[in-house]
Order: sequence, then structure tokens, then C-alpha cells
Amino acid sequence: MKLFWILWLFCFPGVLLAQNGSLQGKIMDATTNEPLIGATVAVEGTSLGTVSDEDGKYLLKDIPQRTYTVKATYVGYKTNLQFEVRIESGVNQLDILMEPQGTEQEAVEIVASPFTKTEENLVSIKTVGIEQIRSNPGGNNDI
Repeated sequence: MKLFWILWLFCFPGVLLAQNGSLQGKIMDATTNEPLIGATVAVEGTSLGTVSDEDGKYLLKDIPQRTYTVKATYVGYKTNLQFEVRIESGVNQLDILMEPQGTEQEAVEIVASPFTKTEENLVSIKTVGIEQIRSNPGGNNDI
């Protein structure tokens, strides 16, 4: 029993030091400082990742203590890699600025079709001449 307590006293400080940390911050546009809603933040080498909220804020919990590369992505922006991010126990702060990525598109050419479509009439038309009316007055229900 005495041996158990001695081992427990030596191991207990190690348990306290082995606590996991969390990473929080804000993702913003580098030119306008506007928050980026729905940007993805991931800790490379782990399965940990999250998406920023409507204020551009994110929070990743329960990250083992060590040094990581943090990857941030957002549609229309360059991928941002933060190297050598040290995770300590407690809350670690990392704000990320993302630069817009210009995309070039090929030219779009609009060409008129050589075919023409005749105008269609959705209402039926029936032509009745004056002689047809005189020969059968009241016989045609359309009149």
C-alpha cells in the first residue's frame, strides 16, 4: 500500500501537466478586417476542425499539448497556414487574417442563334366570312 502512494505522488504531477488545451480566435479579411463567416479551421495531423460563426470566431477544444500547423480555408481566399502553433493547457489565442484570391475566368462570348422561332399564338382563331353567317344565322355557336 505504501508503494502505491509513493507511485501515485510521483505520477500525479504528470497527470496535471498532461491536460489538453483549446484554441480560439477570429478569422478576418486581411484588407477590410471584416469577419469571415463559415471559414474552416483545422489542426493538421489530427481530426480536429471547426467552422467560424457569424462573428468570424472559432473554438477548438481538447487539443493535446504540442506544436501544430493550423490550416484556415475559405472560398475565394488563399489558404492560410500557421506554422509552429504551440498548444499549452488552457485557452490559446490565434487570430487569422486571410487574403482574397483573385480568380481569372475565360472570356464569355454571346452569339445569337441563326435559327428564328416563329411566334406562336396560344389562343385558337377561327375566321368566319359574311356569306357563311348569312347562309346559316345562329347555326355557328361561336357567333
